[in-house]
Amino acid sequence: MPLTGFAAFQGGTSFRPNLTGDPLTPSGQRTIDNYLNRDTVLVPTDQTQPFCSAGRNVARSNAFFQLDFGLHKNFALPMREDMLIEFRAEAFNLFNKTNFPAADGNRSNAGFERITSAFPARQIQFALKLYF
Repeated sequence: MPLTGFAAFQGGTSFRPNLTGDPLTPSGQRTIDNYLNRDTVLVPTDQTQPFCSAGRNVARSNAFFQLDFGLHKNFALPMREDMLIEFRAEAFNLFNKTNFPAADGNRSNAGFERITSAFPARQIQFALKLYF
């Protein structure tokens, strides 16, 4: 019974913003939509100076991990030697890990620092194929 698999592991993208103060909103004022203090984050305007005041890797987006798995088996049909049926089972995101994309990093957008979506959940599919 042949098995197939594919694993994807990727660390989050690192960002180096220009910071003018504490990037977190004061603890008593934090909400799901107001966790980072956008007034302390400056967007770099000079493209020739890509390295900003924050240290390397101080801000990272979410890491990505996904394992896809499949197996298939062929069965001969007793009535005809030249025919067979193939059964396939495939699972995408086998462990059903929620993977989030990077938050909106554009400070001028209303959705700055918000994560508004997720990659697909586990998907399982089965198939039968007749060879003749």
